[in-house]
Amino acid sequence: MDISRAVRLLRKQHDWTQSELAFRAHTTKSNISNFENANHGYSPALLTNLAAAFGCKVSYLFQVAEQLEDLVGASDETVALSVAGDAPFPIETFFSLPVEAQKAILILIGQIAESCEKNGSSIEPFFT
Repeated sequence: MDISRAVRLLRKQHDWTQSELAFRAHTTKSNISNFENANHGYSPALLTNLAAAFGCKVSYLFQVAEQLEDLVGASDETVALSVAGDAPFPIETFFSLPVEAQKAILILIGQIAESCEKNGSSIEPFFT
């Protein structure tokens, strides 16, 4: 599970720079950069501060990471969102979308997952 990707996604959804997140999480930009690039592990204190900055619980960070793991293909550069038969697109494309579009996509994914869960089916066919 790549929690660094979840933190990067949440930071971009908030339209924050690494410096802004560092300020809100009471750490340094260097720590955020290293964390997002998975250059080092994470401490419970850093995760707690990051969650507080985003206004969520630490468990939510792991939930986002788990959801992203389900959407990521073999390479880190590809988000396996196959919509209407389209090929997966690079994660940079997702991050380059306006924040509102990113939010809409994640909300839609959540709705699909919730519907699948209620029906006892798998979300996987929608994203492969």
